[in-house]
Amino acid sequence: MTEPPSVSVVVCTRDRPLLLLDTIASILEGDTKPAEIVVVDQSRARDPKIEEHANQSVVYISCPGRGLTQARNIGLARARGRVIAFSDDDVRVDPKWLGSLVAAIGAEEERLVAAGQVIPAPPERPGAFTSSYYIDDTPATYTGRIERDPLGGGNMAMYRSGFDVVGLFDERLGAGGRYPAADDNDFGLRLLEAGFSIVYVPEAIVYHRAWRSRWRYPVVRWRYGRGKGGFYGKHLGLSERHIQRRLARDVGRRLRHLPQNALRNPRQAVGDLAYIGGLASALAQWLVTERRR
Repeated sequence: MTEPPSVSVVVCTRDRPLLLLDTIASILEGDTKPAEIVVVDQSRARDPKIEEHANQSVVYISCPGRGLTQARNIGLARARGRVIAFSDDDVRVDPKWLGSLVAAIGAEEERLVAAGQVIPAPPERPGAFTSSYYIDDTPATYTGRIERDPLGGGNMAMYRSGFDVVGLFDERLGAGGRYPAADDNDFGLRLLEAGFSIVYVPEAIVYHRAWRSRWRYPVVRWRYGRGKGGFYGKHLGLSERHIQRRLARDVGRRLRHLPQNALRNPRQAVGDLAYIGGLASALAQWLVTERRR
């Protein structure tokens, strides 16, 4: 019987110690225990409660700088497992989460990456919201060029060797970066372009906590738009106008629904306008600045 691969779970955090402690606890209480949890902390001040959890199961790394993808790359460099799983610091994982991801990636030579459901948790105060989620009970396997982004950076697992093929996370993208989102969209596209398959496992569930205040919604949507604009700018050169078509559909869908949302769901309409504005500004910035670097 083949021994299961060792697994490291990388969790990146910044200034959310109480949320992070709940995340760590849910991972350790799962049906499948990782060999280690690597916590990469970019908080402005070290929290002694987090450091108290550092032991053989929890590796704590406090590092300067800011940026989710930078932190993920640091965690990857420190992790010892053959399989690397990623979670966020504001989720609670289902007991079956890690086992479901690991079971889905198969043998190392199969070039499989696993992703799962992100379910919004109930609001933790009136008007609070979840920044992102994905709900679908249907298993799927994605290959080649597709019309959506099937990989979520806060709920995925893959063999470490896959990073040798596609490279690290792009530190220009992602929370805290110049283009503060879509790092997982970029990484997923690069995996598919390199011939990997992304396996969607509905049983691998994380519950994304709704802790953000109502007034932050347009800000979050602006940042998501900025990240997506950087993503589109980076990959516009793909053949068959793949990214151009996706960009047009993304913006067109939001514009079509804007009049209806303005009447029935004003917050959604404001968020869509913020997203489109962020996307346009970041796309222009990428085309002007990043291609010259």
